[in-house]
Amino acid sequence: LGNQGATLKKFGKLIATLVADETENEDMAEFIQPLTKLGQQMTQFTGEIGMKAMSNADEVGAAAVDYLRVTGHLVFAYFWARMAKVALQKIADGNRDPFYKAKLQTARFYFAKLLPETASLMQTARAGSAVLMDTQDVLLKYLPTKETPMKKIFSFLLSMAAMTAFAQMTPVGVWHTIDDETNQPKGEIKIFEKDGALVGVVGRALKEDPNAKPNCDKCVDDRKGQPIIGMEILRGLKREGKESENLWAGGGKILDPTNGKLYTVKMVPIEGGKRLQVRGYLGPFYRTQFWNRVE
Repeated sequence: LGNQGATLKKFGKLIATLVADETENEDMAEFIQPLTKLGQQMTQFTGEIGMKAMSNADEVGAAAVDYLRVTGHLVFAYFWARMAKVALQKIADGNRDPFYKAKLQTARFYFAKLLPETASLMQTARAGSAVLMDTQDVLLKYLPTKETPMKKIFSFLLSMAAMTAFAQMTPVGVWHTIDDETNQPKGEIKIFEKDGALVGVVGRALKEDPNAKPNCDKCVDDRKGQPIIGMEILRGLKREGKESENLWAGGGKILDPTNGKLYTVKMVPIEGGKRLQVRGYLGPFYRTQFWNRVE
């Protein structure tokens, strides 16, 4: 907004060049089409925020976080599209290095699973500043006075804290798995809802392992030979029992991509949702791990 969109226009030219070069390439359509759509939406989105700011400066602050996240996605989408282009070219030229296949699959994961959140981000940004300002006005009413004693304030804050804690008492979120030997973060798993159940996807490796294989060669289902990064290793997890028990199972399965084995899984958020107890069963035997929440 400070330079009337000059920076965004400059970056837009890079996107336009890539789109023009790859429009006729059917293999790139799954990347170019959503990138083009987001670029167009971003132009309109920026104009809307700018127009609102002319009459109310609070609109910029209210939309800032969501706006920057959408901008970040636009940048990521552009670079992932470029990486997908290189990977497709290498594969078409006969290069069998699994690196390029993994890179292409990761790009597909980004466009399918992460980029769509821009729709909700733009929606919340468009909600405006009124709800924030109104919230501030309400909170000011809770400042200590003869009419509003401290216990009323504590009651309000406790209710807000309870709502936050409730939101955390679920496996949904991003987690770090822990290495059993070093007790250090080993990998990143993102758990989210899909078709009425929870699924978990491998986000990235946090520990270098020169012997690690990029693909699940020992898998026996639809994941056989697929890249481990971006793979669904957790499927079908549902809440079980009373809500207060915070038990998630429902016949869900978890995959160990290093050996291709499937385990029946049960998960329980603990320590206020900061850690996740993960227990995998193979017959009467089980193994327990504890994951740490990232977000």
